Amino acid sequence: MRYGPFLSVALNTREATAGKLEKTYAVSTPDNAFSVLFNQSVNRFSLPGHERGGSLMMFAGAARATSLMALDDTEIASRFLHDLKRILPEAEIASAPIVQRWPLGAPFAFPGRAALQPALTKPMDRIALAGDFLEFANMEAAVRSGYEAASRSTSWL
Repeated sequence: MRYGPFLSVALNTREATAGKLEKTYAVSTPDNAFSVLFNQSVNRFSLPGHERGGSLMMFAGAARATSLMALDDTEIASRFLHDLKRILPEAEIASAPIVQRWPLGAPFAFPGRAALQPALTKPMDRIALAGDFLEFANMEAAVRSGYEAASRSTSWL
């Protein structure tokens, strides 16, 4: 499996009412410092007793992440915040941005990767693989494969 760079910047917001991203989990943001903007607090205002404010995470991967990782955290945060303000000018920032660098943080497909799939997904005696590398890399794949691996392991006990 091959893993590539992943760079994220996260921060808290302090809005008191639902904004335009209230029902949106992720937005593609081409031509910006970050590639995707995630609303980690999606639909919070529809829940009784929710906390005010929210949480946003901005993501860059692959070559974009590699070039940005050469900068210091302050410069990375500045670039991400600049683009965030252009995309979401009403965002009220409540915390200092947190920069996280993952030089080998995201699995990616490469020429010939599909040929590995049968070996990764065939049942094996008393071995259960789990992780986002087993199919299209995402958290759902990681959780689902972890649940399936745990279920298989339990049946062996």
